[in-house]
Amino acid sequence: MRVYLVTPYGWCSGVKKSISLAEKILQTKGEVYTLGALVHNPKVIEDLERRGIKIWNNESIPEGKKLIVRAHGLPYKEVEKYKEYGNEIYDATCPLVKRVQKLAEFLRKNGYKVLIVGEKKHPEVISIMSYAEEKGVLIENINDAIMVEPFPKIGIVIQTTQSWEEVEEIIKLILTKGKEIRIFNTICPEVEKRQKKAKILSEMVELVLVLGGKNSANTRRLYNILVKNVPTYHIENLEEIDMEWFNNKQKIGIITGTSTPESFVEEVLRLLETHHPLELHLV
Repeated sequence: MRVYLVTPYGWCSGVKKSISLAEKILQTKGEVYTLGALVHNPKVIEDLERRGIKIWNNESIPEGKKLIVRAHGLPYKEVEKYKEYGNEIYDATCPLVKRVQKLAEFLRKNGYKVLIVGEKKHPEVISIMSYAEEKGVLIENINDAIMVEPFPKIGIVIQTTQSWEEVEEIIKLILTKGKEIRIFNTICPEVEKRQKKAKILSEMVELVLVLGGKNSANTRRLYNILVKNVPTYHIENLEEIDMEWFNNKQKIGIITGTSTPESFVEEVLRLLETHHPLELHLV
């Protein structure tokens, strides 16, 4: 059985930086908590908790603790509130998400209506919206775009894990809403690269495993791209894999979300190898 593994696989650079920072703080400071899940992958979160990096789940506001802002960011007023209670704050926000936050702030301060294209309940989008404040408008779909009131100056930023194909029609519609419109394509380049390779993979194989957290936006988007063209399964745990899927299949694809550890890819390959001789190809 030939397995086509999409590269790069495993963590993106932003996730690596966030986890590296958390590990460094644990080593130097001892007890440390993350404000929300550091990344959207339950296997990674379980591993971090075993090592002592835990999510602050208490409803009360922590006092005098070492706290890490998650990779998807937090509303800036929320971070300031934690500081007021004597906590040490360490920012593990992905640099690309940080850039979108700063762009939203820049646009607001310069009199633009700030349109944020993304998922309404996603932590990243919530954090970006806080920097846009009263000038921010969230656009999740074309219907939201239709409802946008015309405004002289409009600025557009995009959730880093979106797909350009999904936002293109929204942006075309927004172009009719203002006299001066600034568009920042803030989709993560690594996310875009994996999406492009997902399309290529869908034409090469008979079945695809998408490895990553069910709560991961970029992983779900890979699944949505692939499932249109080829039988596809979104796998979060090894136990979810049914070996009967591979009966009479000769070409299998594997692709990972940006918060999926390389170790999970290795586990999946070992499982497949116990049932079929594998011929591994990197895509």
